[in-house]
Amino acid sequence: MRFVAYVTVVNLAYIAAIFLDRIGGESLADGWVLVPYILSYFHGFVKRGLPGTLFDLLNLQPTPFAVALAYTLALEIFAVMFYLFVVRNARDNPLLPYMLILFILSPATFFHMGDDVGRTDVYLLLLFTLSLMGPRLSPVFTALAVLIHEGYALLAMPSVVGYLFLKGRKTIAIVNGVVGVAVAILTATIGRLGPEGTSLYSSILKDTDPLRPLILTPLENTVYFYRKFFLNPDTLPVVLLGFVSAILLFSLYYVLFLRTVRGPMPYRLIPLTPLLMFLFGIDYFRWVSFGTVVLAVWWVILSHEFGTVKPHKVDRLVYLLSLLALPAEVLKEILT
Repeated sequence: MRFVAYVTVVNLAYIAAIFLDRIGGESLADGWVLVPYILSYFHGFVKRGLPGTLFDLLNLQPTPFAVALAYTLALEIFAVMFYLFVVRNARDNPLLPYMLILFILSPATFFHMGDDVGRTDVYLLLLFTLSLMGPRLSPVFTALAVLIHEGYALLAMPSVVGYLFLKGRKTIAIVNGVVGVAVAILTATIGRLGPEGTSLYSSILKDTDPLRPLILTPLENTVYFYRKFFLNPDTLPVVLLGFVSAILLFSLYYVLFLRTVRGPMPYRLIPLTPLLMFLFGIDYFRWVSFGTVVLAVWWVILSHEFGTVKPHKVDRLVYLLSLLALPAEVLKEILT
């Protein structure tokens, strides 16, 4: 019964975000979202070219509907895998229902995924949970995830490595780290877009900005976008507001996390690693989304290994404040 309720709420949050976007006049999957599904390794070695290569091999046309369908399927599998991981490790934990409620009602998780249909983040999240559920294959999952987006090396790979070390699987943990870093360096240094890929890109979009991450190193990309958004008075207020709200939301989650779990501090610091993504671009939606998932995962892991702390009045207040984040996000979507 709990699983049915969980899946129902997950899909309600996902569908609600899609509905709000549609009534606001936004398309199901924007043109720039389709780019990773069009560009492939058949157009030369391209960073983030794995989704497009798979579409090519399956002879699928990356239409908005096809992309949304593939994305939704990956989302459903991720949601189920996450639930199975949680139940396997926290079945008898009295705080489990509250953690699940907080997780699925976060605007950074399933609501965000419905607000940005087609983004490759959901595939990274799926590979992340598969790594936790099947540690022996985790180096393969890590390599695939980094080929989808090199940011995985900061968003989720530290959690996989830390989890494996905690479980005593040091060899697999080291292999994960080596594979992830090696593939990330490879994609960052020689992942360039060839003429054919550039032609395909320009045929669906006039704006060249989304092309930048495919042809620049992470540092070059970071400098470019920081200059673009923070030196422009028209975009600065919106970016700062989004950044501050994301930091506030994640801080509430992290305070609650620190106050309700036990365990060595190095493991309790691992959920902060997604924040490093901010150093490689201003995509605060991505890192706060992963940060929320990683916090939930480590809440389960540390609770299973070291137990939980009984919540106090302050924790209950932080919890209730966190639950207000989703209604506030929905209100923002309606008003804007």
